[in-house]
Amino acid sequence: MLKAVSVAQRSATAAPLIGGRGHSVSARARRRSCRRPLSASASDASSSMGSSVTVKGARGVNLHAKVSGPSDAPTVILLHGFPGFHRDWRTQVPALNAANVRTIALDMRGYAQSEKPKGIENYKMELLVDDVRAAITQLCPSGYARAVVGHDWGGAVAWSFALANETSGLFERLAVLNLPHPLRFQQALQSDPSQLLKSWYIGAFQIPGVAEAALTAQDSLILRRLYTTEPRPPYTSDEVERYVKAFNTPGAAEATVNYYRAALQLGGFFSGFTESAYSVIDKPTLVLWGEDDAYLTTNMADPPTRLVPNCTVVKIPDATHWVMNDASDEVNERLVSFVTS
Repeated sequence: MLKAVSVAQRSATAAPLIGGRGHSVSARARRRSCRRPLSASASDASSSMGSSVTVKGARGVNLHAKVSGPSDAPTVILLHGFPGFHRDWRTQVPALNAANVRTIALDMRGYAQSEKPKGIENYKMELLVDDVRAAITQLCPSGYARAVVGHDWGGAVAWSFALANETSGLFERLAVLNLPHPLRFQQALQSDPSQLLKSWYIGAFQIPGVAEAALTAQDSLILRRLYTTEPRPPYTSDEVERYVKAFNTPGAAEATVNYYRAALQLGGFFSGFTESAYSVIDKPTLVLWGEDDAYLTTNMADPPTRLVPNCTVVKIPDATHWVMNDASDEVNERLVSFVTS
């Protein structure tokens, strides 16, 4: 769980998500009706998430992705977080497809069925950004994505992709779930003791071998407890087994923890302490934020207005860091409206 990102635009009504400036919304009034467990049919429908394809990423790394939806429809790139994989979006893909939106859910490099190159230098942010660029150019028939959507580490990559490609024509919109703009994260790490406390594990992850051993010990007990105690509702036993199997793919534990090592040791998302270090993202931006996040403080949710002027932030009470699971109906409605408006 990287933890830090936010932006978005929209009112608590069914108004379009794009067009406003620096708008922040609380979803409390809608939350009770939108938070419910997946039905069996919904879970079954999301079991495959589409056809498997391979993307040739930066430095020739093979990336696995699930592609679903009409081939001629607007395309959305979905980027998962730590310690997940493409199934993080299992409840969003059916909703987006039903709204005539094509989805590409990546296994980011180092995860699940994607290739796992050795060495922290292979997990630098610029390579992660280039992987997204490769997915768009190779898999989007139009040559661009309607939106790039990321959660947690995927959110960090989405922010960084937008910063590096604002004028590239590769994407139209940006959506981030529970991961702050990099400047907000830097500011919090400098001045907010509560966020420093929440981020303790980032330092622990720097010790070679320790995190990998802990996360895979006792049949990945830590992961099993994570997915059965934090999300609301907890993941089903079948879903937990899928996640444990993906994380225990040979080389995955080391590769996924290397994201944190590269970020801290080689720079990237954890660098840049002033507004002048960042370009402006003027594309329509949506930030969805579960307020009961154990890893990220909610005061980081709103990005700097000058740097992300066309942005709406929707804060969802009672939802945890796993907001797309906890508030699946709310998240689906917001994403569909944002992408199709």
